[in-house]
Amino acid sequence: MLLDEVGGVGASFDVEPSLAVEVALRTIEQHLKRALRVERGLGYAISAEYRPVEKDRAVAFVFASCLPEKVADVQRAMLETIDDVAARGPSEDEIADYCETFLRDASDPMAYPARLDRRVQDTLMGIEPTSVATRVDEMWRLQPDQVAAAFRAARETMLLLLPANAIRRIGHSSPTRNRHRGRSAKVRPSSSSPPRAPQIDRRRTPKLFVGAQGLTVDTPAGRYASIPWTDCGRHP
Repeated sequence: MLLDEVGGVGASFDVEPSLAVEVALRTIEQHLKRALRVERGLGYAISAEYRPVEKDRAVAFVFASCLPEKVADVQRAMLETIDDVAARGPSEDEIADYCETFLRDASDPMAYPARLDRRVQDTLMGIEPTSVATRVDEMWRLQPDQVAAAFRAARETMLLLLPANAIRRIGHSSPTRNRHRGRSAKVRPSSSSPPRAPQIDRRRTPKLFVGAQGLTVDTPAGRYASIPWTDCGRHP
């Protein structure tokens, strides 16, 4: 989704409620804070939220603020971080840190209103309440590969929120690809050999980008198809 006035880059996900997704979001938030705020100074306001909207569905989103001229750099960093967590998940130390933070917050009286608000939301949506002891036990049992698997499924539902000067056709790296590699070079077929048909990855879900000038579809064949708004209402 491309908008004219967005002070940063965002990504939202339609997910099944789970502790693994919550840990993945916390990991992405911490990685982006370190990469964008501390190491590169590209943005300051970085946040991740997780909101159940039904008993078995939740909306998750990540946002990073930046100046207009830094949108492309922040966009790349966010996609690389998302793909990295979907590929490897957090480290065991990061999961332990998440658990310790949860325990500190659970005993902090200032956090009681937020916990009460969450309990009321869960009750209204028919979600069974989970005790602190049960939740802590789930955290200690959680493994990095479980977090990665849960977020790979969420990654397929990603919707980007971008300002108008974003990179509209940025190449998303595969979750199993080394994120430090450069973009693959395009190989042109020689005149003596016929062009090869595009390789279609049937596991890859098509993605739709809604822009100011029209629609762009990222296809399973790795190609982009753009449709101007003026052509959307035409019939053959």
